[in-house]
Amino acid sequence: MKLNNSNIHIIDYRKLAYWLTPLALRKPIFMAWLRALIYPIEWLYDRYIEYRRLVLFKISITSSVCRLEYMLNYLFYPDGLDTAYNYRIIIENASTKTPTYLYLGDGGAAPNGGVDGQPIEENIPVYLNNSNPVYLYTAAELGIGSPIDYVVKIPTAVYPSLNIAQLNAWLEAYHLPDKNYTIETY
Repeated sequence: MKLNNSNIHIIDYRKLAYWLTPLALRKPIFMAWLRALIYPIEWLYDRYIEYRRLVLFKISITSSVCRLEYMLNYLFYPDGLDTAYNYRIIIENASTKTPTYLYLGDGGAAPNGGVDGQPIEENIPVYLNNSNPVYLYTAAELGIGSPIDYVVKIPTAVYPSLNIAQLNAWLEAYHLPDKNYTIETY
């Protein structure tokens, strides 16, 4: 039989004081005095339970996207995700587009096939200066070399009420050191 010690830290100090008091001393005035004596211990115990809950929450968060999303939504929507389902904070990968190369061949109409005698079926891109491919988009439009790895999307309706500095602090604490992010509204 496996013992479950998950609730070992839960203590009701009023019951404990009542149980440990001899029957002859369980008078209303004495019990009120005893409750006044244990009040500071109960107050410290309540602070301990809050601290324990926070520490368990912090150690449950990892740098994975689903846990970061959970953390942000849990912190900034205390009523839960059911009430805030349409106004969730979402983390998405930074948008990158696949580059489209320009092929300047003639489609096989030339006697030898394409550009400089190469058959067009080989789909070899035409390069400028024999080293840089010709793109239909610039590198910035494609997201090539972008320092942004993922985007934190916040609903426009709730953006003004959020504490962005606190959101940044939580993200900085848990995201991977080599990953960069930006915050946008949707």
